[in-house]
Parts: sequence; C-alpha cells; structure tokens
Amino acid sequence: MIRNEIQETGSPWQASLNLIDAIEENPKNYSDEYILALIKFLYHCGFYKTLFDFVIRHLNKEEFNVPWTYFLETLAQSTTTIDEPTLEYLLRSIKTQKAYESAGKAILFRKKIPELESWNAKRIQKINVAYVQKKTELLQEVHLLRSQQLYDAEKNQLVAALSQFPGDLDILKELKEFNQRHALDLLQKKGRQISDLQSLKNSEKKEEVKPPEGLSESLKTLALKYPEMAQDLAIVSISFEQYQLAEDLIKMAPDSPSKTWLELEIFLHQKRFLDLLSSIHQLKKKFGADPEAPFAFNYLEAQALWGLGQKEKAQELLEKLLQARPNYRFGETLLYLWRSES
Repeated sequence: MIRNEIQETGSPWQASLNLIDAIEENPKNYSDEYILALIKFLYHCGFYKTLFDFVIRHLNKEEFNVPWTYFLETLAQSTTTIDEPTLEYLLRSIKTQKAYESAGKAILFRKKIPELESWNAKRIQKINVAYVQKKTELLQEVHLLRSQQLYDAEKNQLVAALSQFPGDLDILKELKEFNQRHALDLLQKKGRQISDLQSLKNSEKKEEVKPPEGLSESLKTLALKYPEMAQDLAIVSISFEQYQLAEDLIKMAPDSPSKTWLELEIFLHQKRFLDLLSSIHQLKKKFGADPEAPFAFNYLEAQALWGLGQKEKAQELLEKLLQARPNYRFGETLLYLWRSES
C-alpha cells in the first residue's frame, strides 16, 4: 500500500502524509505491522519531524504500539536538548509498556538512557539462547534419523537446518560428514573399493555400467533446484561412470573444499591429466594450511604423471608419499602394479 501511494502521488513526502491521515481517520483498519512499516518508511526517508509528531499524538493511547526503536533514534538525532523530566517520562513509559527489547535496539539513544544498553544485552542473550536451543533440537533430530539410517530424511533435515542457520559451523560440519559418509556408501555399493590386486589390474576390463534411462536430465534438474545436493549427485554420476555428467553437476554445487577435491577426482577419472596437474599447481597455495593436502596432491599428481607417460617421476613421487604416509589410500597397491609394468 505504501508503494502504491508513492506511485499515485509521485512524492514520498505527500504519500506519507496521506497514509498518516488515513490511519488516524480509521485506526482500526490498520494493523500494528502496517503502522510499523510506515514508521520505518518515515525514518529511512529522513522525515523525522513527521515521525515524531505522529508518535507523540498517539503516545498515551493504550492501543497504540509505540515503535520505540525508531522513535528514540529520531529523538537522538534531534538538535533539541531533551530535559531530565522528559527522559524520566520516556523511561517510565517504556517500563509501563515493558518495551525493553524494542527500546534497547535504539543505539543512538543509549547515552541518554543508560538502561538501554543492559536491555539490549538481555535481548541478544535471549536470541542466542533461543538460537542454541533450536539448533540443538535440529541436530538431535539429525542424529536420531542417522541412527535409524533414514538417509533422505537426514539429508532434508540438514538442508532445513542450514537454511535456518546459514554458515553455522556445527551444521556445516555435520553436512560435510554426511557427504563423506554418503560418498563412501555409494562407492561401496557400487563395488569400486578395490579389495585385492587382481581386481585393480582388471578394473579396465570390467563390464560397462549402464546408467538408468533419463539419469542425466533427472540429476541436472535436481541440482538446479537444490544446489546443495549437486555434490552428492555428482558422486552418484561417478558411480555410474558418467564423468562428464559428474563434471556438469559439480559446477552447480556451492564452493567448498570437498567440491574442489571431487573436481580433481573427476579430472582423474576423465584422464584429463594436464588439467589435473594445472589445477593441483593452482590449488597448492589455497590449501597450504591443510596438513593433509600435500599427501592428496602428491597422490593425484603421481597418477597424472603416470597417465602422461612420465612413469619414473610418478613412481618416485608415490614412493616419497608412502615413506611419509604408509598405506595411504591404494598407494601401496598402485606402486606394486606400476613396478610390475615397468
């Protein structure tokens, strides 16, 4: 309604006067939320006197919900000195209406009424307590769903939690662990975990895995609608050896370290060894603080070098890696096979 009035009058100032007149003629027709929206509009437009006069006319009306935050901020920006009796009256009115939270948000007025600082601190504490309590409840539900092995429900709960608490480290950690567990589950179900030398040697001879019909479009549609699921969907594509699809999907995922590592793994699957080496070179500084990153980079780099025919360099790099970290992934098995082929 405020926007419509501005469009009709062509003047924010005239629109504000018309809206105030309408409210004062029929106050029952307008909700507290609408009046607060009008107050915010007056404040942000700099119509401080209009805001002040409007609130003063209704200050003593029992049904009027005083917008203390904007009213006090307006007073604070006034050049008029506010005397002690007026301050006492304001303080008494705030206490009478128990408007501690609304008044406490008036940053500019805290020097005049010191109590505002403590009220705001209590408001923030209350928010923090509610934040922690709600987050704890959500994570408890996640853990319960996990114990029941309800994958889809756990995923949905984590997505809901992240939408309510974006950037929360605890929830991001849970989501990361969830993605890692799911990735391992998919790989195990697919049978890609190599159990012996023979299965690794014959891996290139295994039957082609045919993806379900319509898989590509279905996964892309899902990733567009739910970008936070794109990384998991890319892993699903890898399980069907659809590496180009996996590359398309991972590009839709939000940036994260796990996304970066999966992109490198996709390059390796696609035998794009030059792209893999180039990416590793660019990422070494980015992951400089991660103590595990050098081992992962060396493991991938060695395979890229082997794929490019630089077999001696590949073996030497993998040998150094295994000296520092014996049993790293399938390093021992890989090195044995390379040596047998040299």
